[in-house]
Amino acid sequence: MNCPKCQTPVSADWIACPKCGTPLSQLPYGIPLKEVKRPSAMQYLAGIAIIVITTVIAIAILIASALSIIKPEMSVAVPGTRQLELKDSGYYILFCEEQGSSSSCDAIDDMDISIYDSSSNPVDLSYPSSDIDYTIEGKSYSSIYDFSIDEPGTYTLVAEYDEGESGPDAVIAISNFNG
Repeated sequence: MNCPKCQTPVSADWIACPKCGTPLSQLPYGIPLKEVKRPSAMQYLAGIAIIVITTVIAIAILIASALSIIKPEMSVAVPGTRQLELKDSGYYILFCEEQGSSSSCDAIDDMDISIYDSSSNPVDLSYPSSDIDYTIEGKSYSSIYDFSIDEPGTYTLVAEYDEGESGPDAVIAISNFNG
């Protein structure tokens, strides 16, 4: 086979003539050459727009799902003894719920807080491995304790000042973090 332009002998599996660079009529294995068409500027812009729109939607979904996960299942006023209906086993976090401009979380620091299962066995409360602070629907939340339960059911939260002491009321919010 010869190059159609310069007549240099070429092999049938060559893509271009080594002497003049003329593309040959066949690619290796008999695949015909096709002209490569580049996307237009509008096609590039459309591709970028699709990437931006899907990224914004993904971020919005992530934020919405994160807010639904951290939104407290219930809130209880303390001091006092309160019944908690925990519907799922797993990991929970207790938050101090700030309402308004006064800091009721300072009151929580002065309270002894315990949780008991239906058999009056204490549930292990521990400090969270990292502080979680957030604001949702005009209320601010600060993590104070976390705990895990094996069985859903009715649990008793006891939050009291030391005997003979008193202080302001506060609100504890409970969130389930099982996703």
